[in-house]
Amino acid sequence: MSEEEYYNDEDYFSNCKDDQQYSDEEEYYEEEKVQQNDSQNIYLACENRLYQYEEIEAVVQNYKLLIQKIAKENDVSEGRAFLIMQANNYDKNKLDTIPSNLIDAIFYEESTELVLCKDTKECLLCFDDLKEKNRYSLSCKHYFCNSCFKEYVRACLMEGSSILLKKCPMVGCQERLGLSDIFSFLIDPRERNLINKFLLNDILQHNKMLVQCPHKECDNILDFGNNIIILGKQLNLKCKCAKGYFCSSCKEDAHLPCSCSMLKTWMELIQGKNQDAFNSIWLQLNTKPCPKCKVLIEKNQGCMHMNCKNCNFHFCWLCLGEYVNHDDFYSCNKYKNFEVKDLSKEQQTLKKYEFYTERFKDHLNAAKYAQQESQECIKNLKFTLKIAFKQEKEQEEEVQFYVSAYDILIEAKKCISYTYPIGYYIENHKLGYFEFLQGELEKNIEPFEQKLNKVEFSNLLQKENELEKFYKYKTEITQHTSIIKKYLTNMLRDLGEELPDLDIKKMKSKSKKQSKKSKQLSQIHHQENLKPEVENHTEGEMPILMCGDCQINPSQNDYALCNACLNSRYGN
Repeated sequence: MSEEEYYNDEDYFSNCKDDQQYSDEEEYYEEEKVQQNDSQNIYLACENRLYQYEEIEAVVQNYKLLIQKIAKENDVSEGRAFLIMQANNYDKNKLDTIPSNLIDAIFYEESTELVLCKDTKECLLCFDDLKEKNRYSLSCKHYFCNSCFKEYVRACLMEGSSILLKKCPMVGCQERLGLSDIFSFLIDPRERNLINKFLLNDILQHNKMLVQCPHKECDNILDFGNNIIILGKQLNLKCKCAKGYFCSSCKEDAHLPCSCSMLKTWMELIQGKNQDAFNSIWLQLNTKPCPKCKVLIEKNQGCMHMNCKNCNFHFCWLCLGEYVNHDDFYSCNKYKNFEVKDLSKEQQTLKKYEFYTERFKDHLNAAKYAQQESQECIKNLKFTLKIAFKQEKEQEEEVQFYVSAYDILIEAKKCISYTYPIGYYIENHKLGYFEFLQGELEKNIEPFEQKLNKVEFSNLLQKENELEKFYKYKTEITQHTSIIKKYLTNMLRDLGEELPDLDIKKMKSKSKKQSKKSKQLSQIHHQENLKPEVENHTEGEMPILMCGDCQINPSQNDYALCNACLNSRYGN
């Protein structure tokens, strides 16, 4: 094997023997319990309320210094200090704590034979005579010639990550190699990088409060500090690198509200069928014919509002309906089972599969387009802001509302795309309420996106002293961002719980009647100062549907809520 092959990182790691001695069985994190009220909170990735960004190099260097600090404060070697740090799962709050099961390993007793082997004049391996400049030992004072000790360290390196736990070459000695000892004999930068990688992997394996960004060429780590919420639930996380979003549990693309297990099943389904019997479906999903002139159109932007360049027909990409007065997004996101009743079971399955995979792909691409588009739009706004704001700090402050708006938009689009695997697998009796939640967010995203990407910034800031239009636009976007955020958090919260069995169509048909009846009851209550009584319904009549939140007032809208609870949940 050539030297270049030997030091090739990927080949080297694959050839190293990793004895997997870092067991998860004794991790103290399993004893930590996430508070019950935290389980109800929704943490959006774009808000980043839970963690700080750290670079890999800084994290590794910081822990090296902490190990040296432990060694100094406890008067032990670095090798034994590393044991203490590892046993405490690299918790910075437990630097002074030595676990009881480590007492014997940290403050070990030496046998008479080991004591007699201290400060010898010859190498304990090759038995050559030792000189002051040509000998090395750990704190145990078992001396070896530099050549033998170097070969020992390099042999330990060949065994992989277990080098971090290696002991003195003297048989029976309990002293351990420290990082300083290892680096004293590994001069090559590639060898040192391997040690740093071993240390980083060990840190991440033990300390669950540190999460490494899984995207290639990213050197960021998300440090959750003392926020133990990361230990109890699946979260969408956002790194500040170009790739951005990922899942805290499986490290794949951020996919809430879809669970990791459901996503795995879903991806196996669509990948398998893509490779096998449904190639034609996937070809059809890449393009769609214009509903008017039938020219094939490829979607190249995130918005679902399409404009055929051949006949200038405006239509919705999802349902192919005319976009004029197109505000019923419930029709776009619903699977129309009644249209396939006359088909065979296999054909129905195929149609259902095509429906959900098509929308999954479309919305996922829309999120990707929006992410790319946001960079250009933000760049253009920053350039335009130079007209009114001379200081760079002011420009960064004024553009922040627009950055936050796009962050919410992108995360909402990603979340909508991952609702379609849920729709594919969900029980039929829960599909109505699911589609209601999905549709509410979906129909509000489209106008919000158009407000962001259709604006002409030059019209907002034509002159240096005329900022009225800009601040009006800023207020409008900020308010709309808040609305989208509330729709998104409520959808994530409800889909994270057991969905109720509600007939949304019946709720809608009765909402106006119930609203009128509620007003009549309120008038009686006001005039007579009496508590309104709900009429007893006869057999066959639908009972009055009560508010899903307070359970006191009748439902007064499509949300199955009273108006007071509706304002509390979705109001500005």
